[in-house]
Amino acid sequence: MQSVEEVDANIAFWESGGYTTEQKKALESKIRRLHIDDWCTGCGTCVKKCGQGALSVCGGKAVCDHEICVLCGYCSRYCPMWAVKVV
Repeated sequence: MQSVEEVDANIAFWESGGYTTEQKKALESKIRRLHIDDWCTGCGTCVKKCGQGALSVCGGKAVCDHEICVLCGYCSRYCPMWAVKVV
């Protein structure tokens, strides 16, 4: 979560099981990308864990095919360098 709106929407979701129309619009307006920091060592751990096949190692660093990535963030929890994140 990166904004007050996201925190509020998550609280509302867990309390009521859904979002208000206003919360849904605020969430949909956010543009998200998978970001791989410069300090990525290219170990490939994230690539092995990506269920979508959106990651690969090229030039000693992980790279993301943003057309395939579904922004689940699952790969980021396996990065030993904490270099992969959804922003």
